[in-house]
Amino acid sequence: MGFAMKKSGKLHRWAVMGPLLLAIGCARLSEAPPEPLPDDATLRAGLARCCAGADTYPLPVVQVVESAASSIVPVSRAIMVRAPYLQDQPGARARLLDGAQPLDMVLIANRAHLSGAVGVGYFGHSLLIVGDEAQLRALGVWDDPAVVPFHDRIRAGGLAIEAIEGGVHLANADQVMDSDASALLRPSGLSTARKRAAIVALFREIGKPFDVHFDLATEEALFCTELIDRVLPEANLPITTAYGRKVIWPDEVAAASLLGRTGFRLQTYVEGSPTGWREAGWQEMAVKMLAAWQ
Repeated sequence: MGFAMKKSGKLHRWAVMGPLLLAIGCARLSEAPPEPLPDDATLRAGLARCCAGADTYPLPVVQVVESAASSIVPVSRAIMVRAPYLQDQPGARARLLDGAQPLDMVLIANRAHLSGAVGVGYFGHSLLIVGDEAQLRALGVWDDPAVVPFHDRIRAGGLAIEAIEGGVHLANADQVMDSDASALLRPSGLSTARKRAAIVALFREIGKPFDVHFDLATEEALFCTELIDRVLPEANLPITTAYGRKVIWPDEVAAASLLGRTGFRLQTYVEGSPTGWREAGWQEMAVKMLAAWQ
């Protein structure tokens, strides 16, 4: 979702300048992080500064690029540069999703699409797991009027809800694994009643249009992290003001979560490469994020 460019030694967010730039988000993956890893204190200090940048591009330029938002977003997403590293990795899929629970958040890094092939940043998309029929029955929401219309879709493999070009929709495992690296984070401190309410609210958002301008004030349309903030406001996702509008960057969600500043906690992080995939810890995830913002 987010994008930044370097100019005069500083990072500048271009995400709100247009959907092609808004959609991109992750840096190139290597097979292994640099060794030795920095110490935890150094990583945490870096995460606290992660993703910061000044918005100095002229507003008229921003407005010109944004005027083509509705056409640029789907085109840039549709053009594939290469296959996503995790797409055909059943082991990575099992490791990430087999233990997933309703309301788990998945952060996705992907340079396989044109929309993610350039720029600075790591995680560029996010979604929420809703679970399968058994999990929704156990939660007590399977027969809720908001869920009933999607029974067939869920039985056919729909397991997550995302806000992406085309609108808010139910996504299957293949769509969730359209990534080069993914992190699964779990919300903490939610009662069963609160989980039920959040899941029902999430299903009620299906069908809303995608917000190509990435503006939290635009309530009739949603972007990926806005959807999560809408149904789980208590998760305290970090909100940034850019070019006069409020936005939520996936990278900042990841950084704040690793620092314990949101209601989400990292459960699993997997990253792919041209030769396979690996599970890694939060330190390696932090290294990749910080490297992407240098």
